[in-house]
This record gives sequence, C-alpha cells and structure tokens, in this order.
Amino acid sequence: MTESRTIKSKPTLFQTATSDSYQRWRLVKDKLAARGVVIGGLSIIVAVVLIFFYLLYVVFPLLLPAKLEASANGGYAVPAAEMGKTLFAAIEEQNQIAVRFTDTGKAVFFNVAGGEIVANVSIALPETSQIASFNHGSIDKGVVAFGLTDGKVVVAKHEYKLSYPDGKRLITPSVAYPLGNQPLVVDNTGQAW
Repeated sequence: MTESRTIKSKPTLFQTATSDSYQRWRLVKDKLAARGVVIGGLSIIVAVVLIFFYLLYVVFPLLLPAKLEASANGGYAVPAAEMGKTLFAAIEEQNQIAVRFTDTGKAVFFNVAGGEIVANVSIALPETSQIASFNHGSIDKGVVAFGLTDGKVVVAKHEYKLSYPDGKRLITPSVAYPLGNQPLVVDNTGQAW
C-alpha cells in the first residue's frame, strides 16, 4: 500500500508579502498617492492661474485711459496770474507744493490743494534783456532754462527742502542755480536763443 502523504509546506517570504490584506493596504496607499499627486498638480495650476488673474487685476488700470475730474471745492484760478503767462508748471513729489514759471521770470510756488501762494521767487535775469525762449529738463530733476534776447541763458532749478518741525511735515520751496546765477553765453553774436 502506498501511503500518500501531503506535506504542508511553510509559506515563503514572498507568499507572506503577497497576502490579501497586505495587497489591499498597498492598493489603498497607491490610490491615495495617485490622488495626492493629481490634487497637488491641479492646485499648482490653480495657484498659477490665480497669480495671472492677480497680475491682470493690478496691471489692468494702467491700460485704461486717464481721467481728470474737478475737485469738490470747484478748483481755483491760476495763482498770481498778474505775474505773467505760465511757461511751465510742476508738482513736487509729495503732491503738496507746485511751481509755476512765468514769462516775466518769476517762480510762483503754491499749495496744490487750495492754490494759496507759498513763495514767489524772481529768477536772476539781467535787466538789460528779456526772455526769448524757455525749456525744461527732465521733470524729476527740476531744471529749467530761460533763453534771453542777448544770446545768453539762465539755468535754474526748483528744489524742495523737507523738514519736520514739531513732528509736522514742512516743505520749503526754493530756486537754485546749478550753473551759477550769472547768465551763460550761448551765442557770441548776441542773437536770441
């Protein structure tokens, strides 16, 4: 008689590792990781799109045409209109004080909000000549030039000194002469510049 014996073999390490519960847990982790990668990728795309919308929101007003509206107080007349016709006007960086250069060689500094005159400065022009032309340099540098009828030029610069007496901001305007207050000869023949 032959005996048949069934020998139960011991599970190997590979068979233990591939048990059903382990496989299920591995599939759950795999699906969680896949969904996490998808969510992470989509959130990055959403973040980039939101950044573009924010940049568009910030830049869009620059693309619109400029508008100017009258102030609530109705505005005011040209400060010191009796000083002559305006050749050039500029506002300092704090937007509180403005200057108006006239055809009579005056620099009229005034308060932007109300039009009150802060200072009135005469440009150092010789009495023997008159203003024939006017030009200004870059606005942020504040340099202006008065061409005279005798072929000379006077270069002036409007400046603003900022101080804080008693903790309150005070802007003091002035006129300086970066090339000296004597007229410079531009045309030796004496023709108007």
